[in-house]
Amino acid sequence: MKNHLFIGLGGQGGKSIAELRRVFDQRDEDAKSLYNAGHRWDFLYIDSSRDVTNNRQNWIHFGKNLRLDDSSFLYLKDDGQDLQVNALALKPDISPWIGDTQLLERFLEGAQGIQGANQRRRLGRLLFASNADNIQHAVCDQKIGGLTTNGNQCAIHIFASLAGGTGSGSIVDLVTMLRTRYPNAAVDDGFPIFLYLYVTDEDFQEAQVGYFHQNQYSALRDLNALACGKLKPILLGSSHAGEAYKGAEPFTQILLSTGLNDRNSRLKLTKQHQIVAESAFERIFAYCSGNLGEASQKPLTGEERQPGYP
Repeated sequence: MKNHLFIGLGGQGGKSIAELRRVFDQRDEDAKSLYNAGHRWDFLYIDSSRDVTNNRQNWIHFGKNLRLDDSSFLYLKDDGQDLQVNALALKPDISPWIGDTQLLERFLEGAQGIQGANQRRRLGRLLFASNADNIQHAVCDQKIGGLTTNGNQCAIHIFASLAGGTGSGSIVDLVTMLRTRYPNAAVDDGFPIFLYLYVTDEDFQEAQVGYFHQNQYSALRDLNALACGKLKPILLGSSHAGEAYKGAEPFTQILLSTGLNDRNSRLKLTKQHQIVAESAFERIFAYCSGNLGEASQKPLTGEERQPGYP
């Protein structure tokens, strides 16, 4: 794993990226040792709301501004521009699954003016679909393309909450887009995908909208079916002409973070962001700088967790 791209998908994904930036800053000497050993990394935050990126407090660490530059934030909602449902329904990558456009238009009428996809998984997927070409360009051509000048390999780390709209609605499509573009899933010299996902039962009181628990169940169900080869979603983007996903081993490992730990203690999302960010950094530091044998590496890469049967 010579190169690493960290992608935050949706609001909690963005907060995870902000926390990860703090970890890199805290462990500056370790980060420098990785860099001097030839390892490179980059960040990308994709969201349908500007709340996280505009909140300065998310990006300040002991007075130092760790905010991402504009090229590392991709906004899925054009200012003042609504989704054109009838136009989307004509696109070959959207028409097979968009469903009744009149029902969808009424659904979107109630979502006008809200920040993000707001726990509306279907809206999250529509926003991803309408930006699929821009997402593929930002992730693959700009970010991974820049990293692979350092070697044709890149570990892709994706952070998202399954309870929301943007992360829950986009995670499957982002994974299948990446695995189609980079079919080599080998951990050492390919493009492994690691998912860091938040599932919780308590942090829904503030929003009081959408489908908090249903989104989590549906997203986990879809990811499980995808891993088992039972889900073949339509690939989004103009380059695929509405064809279905045909890849194998879509991701290497999923790390699920919940609000209840093994000691029966409740953990707030802010604490989970910190733990997950630290574990992501520790994964690459231990893997890239350690002298472990192949068998000992497997717990770090998650390979021993991957089922060897259908």
